[in-house]
Amino acid sequence: MNSYKEKNILGINNEKIPFFIGLVLLFIEICIIFVIFVSKPSLALKLISMVTAFHLGGRLAIIGAGLEFNFPTATIILIILAYLTAFLLIMLSVIGFLWVKAKEFKLFKIFVETRMKKAEKRAEKMKKWSWIGIVAFVWMPFPMTGAIMGFLIARAEGYKTIPSLTIAIPSMWVGVVCWTIWFDELYKVIERIGHGLTTYITLLLVAFPFISSLTGMAIKKTRSLIKKRKTQATK
Repeated sequence: MNSYKEKNILGINNEKIPFFIGLVLLFIEICIIFVIFVSKPSLALKLISMVTAFHLGGRLAIIGAGLEFNFPTATIILIILAYLTAFLLIMLSVIGFLWVKAKEFKLFKIFVETRMKKAEKRAEKMKKWSWIGIVAFVWMPFPMTGAIMGFLIARAEGYKTIPSLTIAIPSMWVGVVCWTIWFDELYKVIERIGHGLTTYITLLLVAFPFISSLTGMAIKKTRSLIKKRKTQATK
């Protein structure tokens, strides 16, 4: 379970390599958006909106945003696959860099340890399912079930860097293709029921992580109060 601690989270000696790869990928993304913005501002704004939807609501939100903009299904899939793959590599490069620098900076240590603790808890639960459990986990488009967490779970289970990536990335790709096609059909049905209803569905998808987080906090607080009252009652 702790093989990822041999060198760093990415399992390589020089943490600067993936960090610079991440910076290069980020620079390429910014350049592409800039070029599109200069040539077709409306298209650039739509792409930025899709990216924003992803960071707020996850994979289903970016799919919904793409469908709202009436992009063809294949175009939506290609946009999402390109961005999510680049984002995964960028984030892993950042996490790998912070992992090494965690000894020097307390804030970095908290950031890395929080994510690894979550990954280790999930890895413990999914251990009996081996790599199939990680594939299913990444394939599901819910909050905190993406390829980044899937990679960290694989590392926590003892997989090396390349096998971890070969588990996480294809699972994400297949999930994006499946869920985009299914949601395209779902949106068509919803549009027949009521024109404009899909907009509300998309907004709900964007807000879902926040709603889910607030609901979880409310449930925890309620349970804590109930437990406290029971303890007081027994006294």
